[in-house]
Amino acid sequence: RLNPIKSMIDNNIVISGGSDAPCTVPNPIEGIYAACNHTNPRESISIEQALKMYTINGAYGTFDEESIGSLELGKYANMIILNKNPLDIDVKNLKELKVESLYLKGKLYKKGQSLMSLIKKAIFNTGI
Repeated sequence: RLNPIKSMIDNNIVISGGSDAPCTVPNPIEGIYAACNHTNPRESISIEQALKMYTINGAYGTFDEESIGSLELGKYANMIILNKNPLDIDVKNLKELKVESLYLKGKLYKKGQSLMSLIKKAIFNTGI
């Protein structure tokens, strides 16, 4: 009863996926799995709906839908490459998805970058 996701979507409420890290696991795959495998089966949603929660709806929730949230001309190419197509697997197997690579603004994220180095880069790129 805590998160009636399907009922909210059925009532045209825009739901965006995310986490309250460190209170929850900051892993969108876990959130997608949970949304598709709700503890109340009547509130489970489709994989397509869950992907939308974590992409387009997430951008909408932060008023960034003009620049992120989908792959379109003129938007930042923020995306992940997964080991499997989530639309081709059973919802019970969504935890098998693994991120193979991450792209931010169209550039491959290199492993080993620390949070501090990303913050410094953001500060210097924006002139703050």
